[in-house]
Amino acid sequence: MAADAPIEPSEELAILIRRAERATADAHRLIDENDRWRRRVLQQFDHMFELGAEFRLLGRVENPIRKSEDVKPLDVRS
Repeated sequence: MAADAPIEPSEELAILIRRAERATADAHRLIDENDRWRRRVLQQFDHMFELGAEFRLLGRVENPIRKSEDVKPLDVRS
């Protein structure tokens, strides 16, 4: 039995394969970009938390947790 020659894909199938490969590459690029944004936002949150802790130590900002115990609900009756 002779080896069969590889089947050549039709032009339409070749186009669909190339489009799928581009879509896959775009998806990987977007996932990587999303991960970079997520890490950057987490770094900013960490920095904001550190600044808030620093200002509370210096007494420049009241501690919002202690202050929330003193807050009374607003009377919203009209």
